[in-house]
Amino acid sequence: DKVEDKKRARELFDRVCKAIGVPGDSLTQTNGTSQALTSSARKLGEDSEMFIEIARLYQDESLDKMERAYKQALKNNEMSGKTEPRLVNNLGALRHMEGHLDEARGLYETALTHAASLDSSSAEAMSTSILYNLARVYEDQGEETKAREAYDKLLARHPEYVDGK
Repeated sequence: DKVEDKKRARELFDRVCKAIGVPGDSLTQTNGTSQALTSSARKLGEDSEMFIEIARLYQDESLDKMERAYKQALKNNEMSGKTEPRLVNNLGALRHMEGHLDEARGLYETALTHAASLDSSSAEAMSTSILYNLARVYEDQGEETKAREAYDKLLARHPEYVDGK
């Protein structure tokens, strides 16, 4: 049942995305003719949380669609004047998995910077995960000194962090 529910949800999200067109664009194509988007359709297209859910639905199916959904969520986030570090980190992880290490590194560094600007409890939890990812990309790039420094910084804050050891 869960598999069918996810499949159905992906189909519905795809239909919604096609119906609303590109967020920020007031026109969408329907049967070859342009139509103005309603304000509720425009708001739906600007909903970051919807695109995060789309990304989660495609997690086991399509990294490409997952990445596009995260990018749209981040774009929507930035249009509202904020940057969500978890989104940037997730995009970094996708780029990292695909072997785009320089891009991943830049995204992790950006995510870490944005996480530092959050309140202390949120920032600490996010920074831990992001710092670990950054250490991994340094390691994968062959920058052992930077990787070791990042792991040491992580372990100084969380000596029990097994993956960091």
